[in-house]
Amino acid sequence: MSTIENIINDTLKSRGKWSMKRLTVFVVLVLTLFLGAFIVLSDLVLKVEVNKWASGVFDSLLLFLAALMGVTEFGKKMINKEIKTEEEING
Repeated sequence: MSTIENIINDTLKSRGKWSMKRLTVFVVLVLTLFLGAFIVLSDLVLKVEVNKWASGVFDSLLLFLAALMGVTEFGKKMINKEIKTEEEING
């Protein structure tokens, strides 16, 4: 396997299957980075005033991304907690 395939399998797949949460995080991250770059470049290079709604969308995407990553990590902790509880019960 190539390096790109390894990165895709490690980051976007869970147990060999595509993970909807991971794909959503990846797509929102790319969109947020492009929107942020556009806002900065249009303000600094083109000297064009950026619409205030563009900044609001950027902030909303960042909040959505943070919330989605938080939910994913919380889910992982809950699964690990359930596994530990089952091991203690089955002892």
